[in-house]
Amino acid sequence: MSAIAASPLPIDFLEEDGQKHTYLFSPLSDKDFATADEWIRKRYIQDSMEAMEGRFKSDVAEARYTAAITRTSQGLQLLSQTGVSVIATLDGMSLIAWLGLRGEHPEMTMERARALLSLRGNLKEINTTFKRSTPQLVESAGGAQPQRKKRKVVKKKAPTKQKRAASKKSRRKRTGGKSTGR
Repeated sequence: MSAIAASPLPIDFLEEDGQKHTYLFSPLSDKDFATADEWIRKRYIQDSMEAMEGRFKSDVAEARYTAAITRTSQGLQLLSQTGVSVIATLDGMSLIAWLGLRGEHPEMTMERARALLSLRGNLKEINTTFKRSTPQLVESAGGAQPQRKKRKVVKKKAPTKQKRAASKKSRRKRTGGKSTGR
């Protein structure tokens, strides 16, 4: 844990009664990361199988798909791009909250963490605190930042003969009539 801050960080959560309560979030240990990795793998398989439910024409096709998804899931980790997208859910962030809070707050359960995160602003708090507790890991992951929407690529229309001629004339003026090789 050399590159990770070892001391717990305070995190203010809004409680059900509307009051703020300060909890202490401990940086995740190697065992916590292994727990998160295993949860991500199981969730990936579960989500993939649910998405394809009823679409297989035979048991053989379903078995092949299951084997392929299981093999694919073995490479998933918390800070991989796919791992980040799997964990970036209320259930996934509840797991992160529970893993980080249970050391200082043994009474914390996954269900309680989920209830806290469902209150306004708490999800953002846990995300920020997790990034602060593991900055080197989050930076090295590269995929831990929210993904931006892809820009729509607009193809430019080819210039008309008139525009090409005007452009050629303009180039000649700039170069003093010398050819530019175009």
